[in-house]
Amino acid sequence: MVKTIRNGLIFAAVVHLLLFTVQIISGYVMTMLYVPDIISTYESVEVHHRTVSFGTAVKVPGWAYMITFIGCVLLYAFLIKPALHHWKQRRIRQ
Repeated sequence: MVKTIRNGLIFAAVVHLLLFTVQIISGYVMTMLYVPDIISTYESVEVHHRTVSFGTAVKVPGWAYMITFIGCVLLYAFLIKPALHHWKQRRIRQ
């Protein structure tokens, strides 16, 4: 049981680190490849008036990350580990 929880926590940590790494790398690449088109951007003020949106950015609270972390642990414990065990037993029988 302790080994399952430990492996589940490791699995959840790896999933979240992978998620954050992909977000950082994609943001970096998008920033590096962005080339603003200054000339055509300011030709019409009407276009900007219709496309600008007002509001605040959504900030994800810390408890939401905890829920996803616990969800990853449960995913490992109830789906991945039994599937790996089943696959291992099936390989041994053959």
